Amino acid sequence: MLVFMLLPITQKMLIRIIKVLFKLFGTAYIVEKVREKLVLSVAEFQHTIRIQIKKIGFILVFVGCIFVLFSLGLRFLFLGLAYWLNTLLNSSFLGFFVISACCFLIAVFAVLLLRKKIDNQQGQQEKNINGENNLHDFQ
Repeated sequence: MLVFMLLPITQKMLIRIIKVLFKLFGTAYIVEKVREKLVLSVAEFQHTIRIQIKKIGFILVFVGCIFVLFSLGLRFLFLGLAYWLNTLLNSSFLGFFVISACCFLIAVFAVLLLRKKIDNQQGQQEKNINGENNLHDFQ
C-alpha cells in the first residue's frame, strides 16, 4: 500500500501497464505455440526426407548394379563379336574396327534421337507459352 502512495500512478497508466504486460505474455504464448508447431513440422519433414533418401538410395544402387552388369555384358558381347569377325575375315584387327564403327553409329543414332526429342519438347513449351499469351490477348 505504501508503494502505491509513493508513486503517483494514475488509472490510465495502470491500464497501459496491464495492456503492455498482456501483449508481452500473449506474444510469448504465440511464439511458444509457433515454436512447438515448427519443431513438429521440422521433425516430420526430416522423417519424410529420410524415407525418401532411403528409397532413392536403393533405386540408385539397383540402377548402378544393372548398369555395371549390362555394360560388362555388352563389352564381352562386342569383344566376342570382334574376335568372331576376325576369324571370319582372316584378320587380326578388322573385326575390332567393324565393331567399333557399329558402336559409333549406334551412339550417333541415339544422340540424334535424343536431340529430336529435346527439340520437340522445347517446341511444345514455346507453343504453350505463345498459346497462353494469345489467350490473354483475346480476353
